[in-house]
Amino acid sequence: MLSIAVRLSVFYALVFSFLAVQLSYWPLWLKSRGLGDVMLGQLLAFGFIAKVAINPAFRHLAVRLDGTRPALLWTVLLSLVVFNLFPVARGVVSLSLLQLAFLACWVPVLPATEHLAIVHARRGAIDYGRVRLWGSLAFLTASAVVGALVEGRGIEAVFVVQAAVLTAIVLIGLLLPGGEPLAARRVFSLRELSGISGLPSMLSAAALVQSSHAMMYVFGSIYWKSLGIGEAVIGLLWAEAVAAEIAVFLLAARFVGKLTPGSLLALSGVAAVIRWAAMPFAAHPLEFAALQLLHGATFGIAHLGAMRFITERVAEELSANAVALYSMAVMGVAMGVAVFAAGWLFSAFGGYGFLAMAIPGLACAVLARPLPDRAS
Repeated sequence: MLSIAVRLSVFYALVFSFLAVQLSYWPLWLKSRGLGDVMLGQLLAFGFIAKVAINPAFRHLAVRLDGTRPALLWTVLLSLVVFNLFPVARGVVSLSLLQLAFLACWVPVLPATEHLAIVHARRGAIDYGRVRLWGSLAFLTASAVVGALVEGRGIEAVFVVQAAVLTAIVLIGLLLPGGEPLAARRVFSLRELSGISGLPSMLSAAALVQSSHAMMYVFGSIYWKSLGIGEAVIGLLWAEAVAAEIAVFLLAARFVGKLTPGSLLALSGVAAVIRWAAMPFAAHPLEFAALQLLHGATFGIAHLGAMRFITERVAEELSANAVALYSMAVMGVAMGVAVFAAGWLFSAFGGYGFLAMAIPGLACAVLARPLPDRAS
């Protein structure tokens, strides 16, 4: 039997390969079917905001099925079934309803995977940073390869690749480890998390800096394409951002231990201000390439800061709830509101809408620094 680290690494790689195509090229595929900028922003915002209801529901399902692993398997299977209906969708209404149904199935996959990884990281079975690294490597590879594929074969390649990867996710999911403690198999409860010192501030700071990526996630590829940049180069730009993220994960052991979660989040906020304030004024691919390097800080360092906070300061039996809350608040409500706003901003101001994304980055830098150094 393969080691726990190998099994989780392969699963992370597949999930992030799918996410790479979703982030980089799925908006282009949906736009090719007639969706406008505002509608596209609203639809994708649903996937984030829906986490408020879907992630707690997933925790209830995990309790009923006696663990995160079986609940995750059902979730990825339903995602595959729904996704394969996209080719038969006709018209904006049916396409929109199908997108909503798919997002409702897919939303819990990443936080559930993160929970399993944290459980086994606590036990010393895996190094979280190294396992998560394979997800970033897969994201990088998929972004570059699919970009070249789309440029050569057309936008329909986007669906084919995603359907194949989803199938692999279901198959590899059968090999995922279980083993979470019985105490962690509990339904979602905010009350249990209310006494954790610094948690509200950490979530707020993380929500601010991660939501600053909203316009980039939805309209980055569309914006670059409007400037005449080809899909292959767009893929390389996305890949480069993840390469910077990978560098952060590789070096995490050297510098994360020397910085508090608050310092890490504050650093990511400063980087966000620089990245988004400069974005509208870049024009050449090399200029965008320079800005994409900052993704290692705006996303990677922020994510490590949040995960380090949860790993060090939240009891093991509450970690699933803490990760679910992180997903709901940070990658759910905050990101959903920002994505919804991004649709209007991009429709009204085009690339200059990126300037608005610097504001939450600045707020994160101010809010995160005073986070307590130790759990209390």
